[in-house]
Amino acid sequence: MEFTYLQSAFIYVISVLIFAVSAGIYKKRSRQSVLILGMIPLLFIGTFRDSVGTDFENYFSIYKNYGNYNIGDFLLLGNYEVGYFLLNKIGHIFDSFNVVLFFSTFLVLIVPVWTIRDEENISLPAFIVLYSSVFLFSFNGIRQGIAVAIMFNALYYLFKDKNIVKFILKTMLASSFHMTGFILLPTLIFIIPKGKLTSRIIYFSAVFAIVFVALNPYATIKLLTSIPLFSKYEFYKEINQSSNYSFYLKLFIFLLLFSFRNYFYRLSQVTKIYMTFVFLDLAFAFLGFNMVSVKRMAEYFHIFPLILLSMVHLVFKRPDRLVVHSLVIIYGLLMIVLYFWVFELADIFPYRILL
Repeated sequence: MEFTYLQSAFIYVISVLIFAVSAGIYKKRSRQSVLILGMIPLLFIGTFRDSVGTDFENYFSIYKNYGNYNIGDFLLLGNYEVGYFLLNKIGHIFDSFNVVLFFSTFLVLIVPVWTIRDEENISLPAFIVLYSSVFLFSFNGIRQGIAVAIMFNALYYLFKDKNIVKFILKTMLASSFHMTGFILLPTLIFIIPKGKLTSRIIYFSAVFAIVFVALNPYATIKLLTSIPLFSKYEFYKEINQSSNYSFYLKLFIFLLLFSFRNYFYRLSQVTKIYMTFVFLDLAFAFLGFNMVSVKRMAEYFHIFPLILLSMVHLVFKRPDRLVVHSLVIIYGLLMIVLYFWVFELADIFPYRILL
């Protein structure tokens, strides 16, 4: 069954608002069951969709193909994304691709929300509305959507607890769904005690890396795909001319958040790292003007601007906070329509359901 674009927008927006309202109730009463119940509409949308998401048919083919392998055969093929393989094997136990979609949707939804659910400075309802665009975009890239969710949890607790072992284990888990998760291992430098010299070395190294990728995008992809673990992504170097509308929105958000940076720093010192990730999100979006593979790396950083936007109401005096908070939520809802209806990203509109 296929819905019209208007009906699809209504389905997405109402489902997101139900989850956001349940988050508001959770923050007041600390009832985890309310939070879980609130995610059911979005979970239903993700589980029973039919040909929604650009790569839906590819993922269905992967599901069918994985039914022919055991884990030993799978590893002999040189594929180490064991997490997603096992998720598909669970689907085969029930002989249903929808089971794969259910667990994928659940992980992408619950991991980031559960990670920050009790954070005092973050508005959970605002975060859920803002994160909904990331969630819907994961329909186009299921494996990376799961990896992004897990890596957000890994990075959040790395900066909070500075537990390197847990971070490495979580990175390995995320990479078992999408190998690009390993690219974030260098973020360990953010918790290394730094003097002025160390900070300068890190800064100039980051600038050099960005300039190198900007001037040599194809060479960068070729370098990465020469590594056995990443060789399966070689076809990305041929993909270019992706939609670049999102870059200008990211630029606006970066400038907005940067103007409030000192207020954020007073709320929490860790927001300095978050602001760095906002810049990386913008930088990768810029470097990906002509190459999808580079732009998709920005997905790992994209949740951090959403975190800061979910805190931005605290910058203002109490009488104005409700207005700012409401504007942030309206912005998040508009992004659903703008990204997926107007910009036609990820083939999310129109929504189709399997009956």
